Amino acid sequence: MKDLAIAAVLMLLAMPACAFSDLDLARLNATGSCPGCDLSGAMLSEVSLSDAELSGADLTGADLTGVDLRRANLPYANLFQADLRGANLSDANFYSADLREAILDKANLDGADLSRAHHAGISMAGAHFCKTVMPDGRVRHGDC
Repeated sequence: MKDLAIAAVLMLLAMPACAFSDLDLARLNATGSCPGCDLSGAMLSEVSLSDAELSGADLTGADLTGVDLRRANLPYANLFQADLRGANLSDANFYSADLREAILDKANLDGADLSRAHHAGISMAGAHFCKTVMPDGRVRHGDC
């Protein structure tokens, strides 16, 4: 019995935190915006969040695959280990956002502002770049 309890505790410690607020998720669904909200670990794939206001939101480990975030405002948002594969991030504002270990593979980053974003360990394989402001401030025109 003691070994089973220890195994259960170890399994809980190994699981990623998914503590998003149900109220914040409801607010996002109702209004399309939720600045400063806790959406960590939320499943938001294939949702349209174009023009959303998500400044300072916590999206740690969120599933945003295929999400439409065109023109969304996410400065200072926490997207640590978020999955944004295939997302439309064109003209989105990620100024000073935490994008460490985020997955942006095959994402559309045309016109996106990633200036001063924290990007260690970020994956951008096959992403599309045109007039994209990179974390160091340089503009990338590779796919125009």
